[in-house]
Amino acid sequence: MKVGLIGLGHWGKNHARVLGNFKSEGEIEELYFFDIDKNQLERMSKFHNATPIESIEDMSRLDLDAVDIVVPANLHFKVAKHFVETGVKTFIEKPFTDKEEDALKLIDMATNPESDIMVGHIFRFHSAVKKAKDLIKSGQIGKPLVADIRRTAYGVPRKDNGVVFSLAIHDLDLFGYLVGLDKPKSVEAISSKIVGPTEDHAFIKVEYHDSEFIGIAEESWMHPHQEKSRTCAVQGTNGVVSLDFLKPSEILFHSKYIDFDRRLVDNGTFTQTLPFKEPLTEEIRHFLMNSRENRPFEAGPEVGLNAVRLCNSAIESANTGRPVDL
Repeated sequence: MKVGLIGLGHWGKNHARVLGNFKSEGEIEELYFFDIDKNQLERMSKFHNATPIESIEDMSRLDLDAVDIVVPANLHFKVAKHFVETGVKTFIEKPFTDKEEDALKLIDMATNPESDIMVGHIFRFHSAVKKAKDLIKSGQIGKPLVADIRRTAYGVPRKDNGVVFSLAIHDLDLFGYLVGLDKPKSVEAISSKIVGPTEDHAFIKVEYHDSEFIGIAEESWMHPHQEKSRTCAVQGTNGVVSLDFLKPSEILFHSKYIDFDRRLVDNGTFTQTLPFKEPLTEEIRHFLMNSRENRPFEAGPEVGLNAVRLCNSAIESANTGRPVDL
């Protein structure tokens, strides 16, 4: 395969590492890098045995099989359209785009959108998340009632996006993914702007059509009293499955619930250890394999579009003080 990578910044350099590993393993025959920082481009290209390219336009003329785009969200549409409209398999980091209309334009450009465009919803490739989904689907926790996901820390907020598009986008996607629901009904949110122009703390609730299940997320860069936290718990009628996103090799099942007589039943907690698999490596492996075989992606453009809509709805709800119906 001939693969290009556009963007070698904070997160792009991790994509470069993984793609470089796949090249050394023979999964990629030709690897090309582009970044506006020429010094970074030269360093990373040399280190990962890739060919540096002078511009995005030059990259688009290489007859690539696949391209990996890891640039700021406001550039996603501008960069991706060069490749989507010519049939190159295209990976776009989350968010799919920063505007819904741009996402729809990319979908319209693609010949077969679900097998031409993949969006970087990395936690769908997290070992503990995948195991949690399997346990929920098998009925281990009974009927899912509520998911509680928290991503909190104390640090300098990002300049380009607030916590909704930076953090909550993962969880707004995971709610439906974990329990098998794909039709959100409403979004309700509150947020605060403590130190910057965008929200740095938010609480979000999502409800779904034809289901009593709700998803609740807390996202914050303003938690000075605790260390970085990344947790998820899904409560069902027969128990709870929980995980720590920072520990992809571990998942917990809590045989704990309220019975029909409103009594607490607690049969203990059971921990399962999972083989370690780096989520980013698994995500890119999936992209390369499905691109080669022309198969639909786990996180195709409709998944990406839905996540963008949920994020925009959360921001609208926080700004207006009212739930947003979908």
